[in-house]
Amino acid sequence: MKKFLYLVLVLLVNSFVLGCATNKTPSSTYSSNEFNTDNYQTMLQKSLNLTESFAEFKNIPNADLAPADFAVLIQADMSFNQGNYANAAPLYIVLSNKYKDPRIILKSITSLSHLRQDATQQQELNNMINLLAQNDPDSNLVHLLEIKQNLKANNLTKAKANLDYLMDSNSDNQRLILLFLSTNLVDLPHINELWVEYTLNKYKEYPEAHLLSSVAYTIDNNSFASNQQIEYMKHNYPNWEIPYYIISAILVKTQSWAEITNMFDIVTKYPPSLPIPLQNIYVISLIKTNKFNYANIYLQKTLSQLSLNNNDSMRGNIYLNLAMLQLESKDYALSLNYLKRADSYGHILNGTVPMLI
Repeated sequence: MKKFLYLVLVLLVNSFVLGCATNKTPSSTYSSNEFNTDNYQTMLQKSLNLTESFAEFKNIPNADLAPADFAVLIQADMSFNQGNYANAAPLYIVLSNKYKDPRIILKSITSLSHLRQDATQQQELNNMINLLAQNDPDSNLVHLLEIKQNLKANNLTKAKANLDYLMDSNSDNQRLILLFLSTNLVDLPHINELWVEYTLNKYKEYPEAHLLSSVAYTIDNNSFASNQQIEYMKHNYPNWEIPYYIISAILVKTQSWAEITNMFDIVTKYPPSLPIPLQNIYVISLIKTNKFNYANIYLQKTLSQLSLNNNDSMRGNIYLNLAMLQLESKDYALSLNYLKRADSYGHILNGTVPMLI
């Protein structure tokens, strides 16, 4: 699970990595086991690697840099490899404008994307994406990058055209493209819902289209539409937990605890039960919205449904959550009792505790 959470973190932070594989599958042939978190990590990893294939400029020769400029490139690469994107970006931009080499342009785009992006840096990013498009107009990478830029500019026509070009050019990887967009677009402040509806209607046979739409509706604070998609995903893909990690990450960032509660109210209506990380987020959202009795009922019910074997970690986590719940309710004696029970299962100072602190 730690490996998975790290992978999700990478997905949410890194905007320029994706993977390649055959993933065009008729909706009637999806295996339920495919969506188990351990199995679905394969899809996540492939989506993280896809832009590497998009960024192969095999038919474009390397720029013949002058000696002085080659020294600048080395300096830029050193800063880039050290994560010092603020120093790397302006050096790459100068070289990009001078030599028009897509490889250098891509480094400038990646560097700028790691920065907070004030108005000047945002304009530079637009310029570099346009420069890449001028020098490699049919590149999958260009169309991928332009989707986000066109959504930022509310240019729906181009955003639709970019998506359709990508999907048509990569018919064996359409699920991966939609999965990538589901994580790549999470930092946008707004996504026009006309584009979301277009995407969902055209590619609705893919589970990841429903994930993408739920993410977009969450960003736009359209809880009704988002909850509809969550209901659809939980009903049709009951073992699929990744959507709730991604949506939770968006909502935790904005402290939208009521919306998190609403999401998990839907999810917990169906089996299987929540894994430990999602259970902790749900309990915290219930505490934050002062639904102490509801949280207690949920935890006690979950505890009663555990089998006697191989559930020590979950049992200990539930007791720890109950301890935190009673602590918030100022029932210190009962809280201590639950902490002792959690400790008896080797589960202490994990889960909800550091998140509440």
